[in-house]
Amino acid sequence: MELLILKEYLNLLNHLDLYLLYIKNTNKKDSLKNIKLYFNNNIFISITDFKEKKYNKLFKNKRDFKNYLSQNPGQMLNKDLIKKEKTYRIFLR
Repeated sequence: MELLILKEYLNLLNHLDLYLLYIKNTNKKDSLKNIKLYFNNNIFISITDFKEKKYNKLFKNKRDFKNYLSQNPGQMLNKDLIKKEKTYRIFLR
């Protein structure tokens, strides 16, 4: 179930095809572990922007994402609240 939700998130961010290509090129299984690894290395978006469907706020790297958050502190959410909510936990950094 969680794997399907994460794939839907990737689809919303136009990254599902890239993830599937990553799986194919690396000969990895399509698994929860590997999709989480993909998120951790390739998906940089604030939870607030994702919730507000501002998918164009997806960054290509961690450095640009951190710069964005430092310039827009209102886009950060409390980590403990997100951990409890679980829905968007994959986006935590």
